[in-house]
Order: sequence, then structure tokens, then C-alpha cells
Amino acid sequence: MHKFAAAAEYESIVFGAARPGYRDAEVVRWIEFMQGHSIKQVCCLLAQTQLIRYRDLLGTYGKMFGCDRVCSAPIADEAIAAVKKTGRKQYFDEILLSAFWQLTNN
Repeated sequence: MHKFAAAAEYESIVFGAARPGYRDAEVVRWIEFMQGHSIKQVCCLLAQTQLIRYRDLLGTYGKMFGCDRVCSAPIADEAIAAVKKTGRKQYFDEILLSAFWQLTNN
């Protein structure tokens, strides 16, 4: 559900998931699912062009997880497409490390 999975085969800290649906109820279900899997911090990779479709996604994350446990590290759709096309996993790993650093060093 939600394409939820560890970032790597032996990863126990960093997980990824598809974005929640745009309706408030879908966002709540997504958050409840994550919390049910012991997720305590969220790094949102959505670009502003995607965030505007939500009422206040980052604010909702902040209320549910705690403001100090939410970061935003926007990735343009073009960057994701480039990673998929070229298979440049290293680029994606750098993005995840940057996002993780933002969460742990606030």
C-alpha cells in the first residue's frame, strides 16, 4: 500500500512511499498508515507545483508528526524522470542523503 518500501534491501531507517491522494481523508489515511509502520519523520520531495494541489500538506505533516520532524526537499519531476531514464541511482541517493541530513540536523 502507498508503494511503501525500504530505500534499500538492508535499510532499516530510510523508507519511501508514494504521495498521498489530494483529498484530506486520503492524506489522513496516508499519515495513519505511516504512523502504523512506526514512521516518525517525513521528508516531502514534492515540488511546489505538486504541493499546491493540497490544502496544506506540509502543515498537516507538521501537526501529525511534529514540525521538527518534517522537512521539504523538492525534486522536480524532470529530475525523477532523468533518474529513471539513465538509471543514475547515485543521484537519487544524494537527494535522499540531503533530505535525511536536513531532518537530523534541524
